[in-house]
Amino acid sequence: METAELREELHSLIDRGDADFLRILLDFAKELSAEDFSTYGFRISKNELIERVRLAKARINAGNFLSKEDMEEEIKKW
Repeated sequence: METAELREELHSLIDRGDADFLRILLDFAKELSAEDFSTYGFRISKNELIERVRLAKARINAGNFLSKEDMEEEIKKW
């Protein structure tokens, strides 16, 4: 289905939907639009992305990382 056809069908469903249906649809749409980040093909929320960054910074600050040189040595072993 093309985008225009999808919109037309959604508008038709919205026009016929009761209040409960519309609330569910609105909640679902808000949920999807709140997750606007993607990592390795998986959608994640803004809060989850912020938490991942926070944890990564903590690992770096604790010295838990590979230097460029160490990474190059690891790659040679592949």
